[in-house]
Amino acid sequence: MKQLIVFLKNPKLGRAKTRLASTIGDDLALAAYRKMCDHTIRMVSSFHAEVSIYWSDSLPERLDERMDGFRQNVQHQGGLGTRMMDAIQREVSHGPVAIIGSDCLDLSAEILKEAYDRLALHDVVLGPAADGGYYLLAMKEMHPELFLETYSHGRVLRETVDRAAEKGLKVSLLSELSDIDTWNDLERYLRSIDVDLETWLERE
Repeated sequence: MKQLIVFLKNPKLGRAKTRLASTIGDDLALAAYRKMCDHTIRMVSSFHAEVSIYWSDSLPERLDERMDGFRQNVQHQGGLGTRMMDAIQREVSHGPVAIIGSDCLDLSAEILKEAYDRLALHDVVLGPAADGGYYLLAMKEMHPELFLETYSHGRVLRETVDRAAEKGLKVSLLSELSDIDTWNDLERYLRSIDVDLETWLERE
């Protein structure tokens, strides 16, 4: 059975989307992050996989009803690489694993399906992000050497691909998509769907 890991931050004022908040303020940044989480949960709910939500801080007291049936976990302490590695290690024994976050509003169930399909012929599948990172990582077996010490630079994808090549792993790259980290990122997305921020936040 396909295993899908979703990393979510607990939506707390002043701690969600801090780079975005530096432009639009904490309240709007939190509202925008809730919209991103809503998109992610709606998208994975339509995808046939065993979904495991990994929260950044603690299990929420109340869960969205669409998460009924999703496993709920708390991320391991440490850097992003350590946390991803721990989550994948927990899930990979149950089937091929993909891990995503909530920052990519262009990610779809169709792209998720393509990622798992490509695992039939590849060891690792990556979804390149426009900022040099990746929005998706999928693998059939654990490859701890692929996880970096830091993810706060624009060479994350390149370094991950290089590490895979050094180990002789076959890598497949999906279409490049954009993460939403800053106001410029969000503004570009809003232009692409032809709405303003207020209208987007009010949409169901």
